[in-house]
Amino acid sequence: MNSLIEQTTAHFDGTMYKSALKTGLFDYQNARSWYRDVTGGDMHRDLVLRFIETQALILAPIAPHWSEYIWRDVLKKVRRLLSSHLRQDGTVQDAKFPTPSCPEDTVIGASQTYIKSLSDAVHQAEGLQMKKKAKGKQSTFDPRKPKRLWIYVATEFPAWQQKYIDALQESYDDVPTFYGLQANLEIKHRGRSRSQAESRQSRDRSRSQAGNGFRSRNETKPHVTRSRDTNVICS
Repeated sequence: MNSLIEQTTAHFDGTMYKSALKTGLFDYQNARSWYRDVTGGDMHRDLVLRFIETQALILAPIAPHWSEYIWRDVLKKVRRLLSSHLRQDGTVQDAKFPTPSCPEDTVIGASQTYIKSLSDAVHQAEGLQMKKKAKGKQSTFDPRKPKRLWIYVATEFPAWQQKYIDALQESYDDVPTFYGLQANLEIKHRGRSRSQAESRQSRDRSRSQAGNGFRSRNETKPHVTRSRDTNVICS
């Protein structure tokens, strides 16, 4: 959630509202669904409440009425005016936009992404086996039996992969500095601009030649002028 909150905040700041809707709604809901699946429905109560609260705050600029309903009727967010001892209902419009509860841990994020992809691959393999059984094909998979899964982890890359990794590492070490790279980009830009200018000049010359040829044909075409007494043909 912390990563998606940061991404959504950046999208709102950059007025990229379509991207904000993707990370703040669709990706946010997918994260909740995956968490529910891996926990078997036994989700942490405080984490679920934080998810609902941050989801309402994120969508307040896009769906204010829905967010207001979640804020007041579902979460029961209220505030008290201590000076007058009067109770007043809170509104999501007065609440601050959510911020990450802690800095994002890239290692944990990468591990979560790997586990999610592995879990999806397992479910996909099970789905293929179920389709085979539905079509009457032979399969040893039985969904009624307890499931077992063997995961093999390699301690090093195969020799052919390590060869290309070493080649990429050598190329990476030879990457030019920022200023050298900028100079190369400027040279390429100048060359591209020059070629575009030459192309425009070539097109202009072609059009000019075509226009001259059209006028010359018109000038050499015979035409007839009629006088009072005779018809004169001029070429």
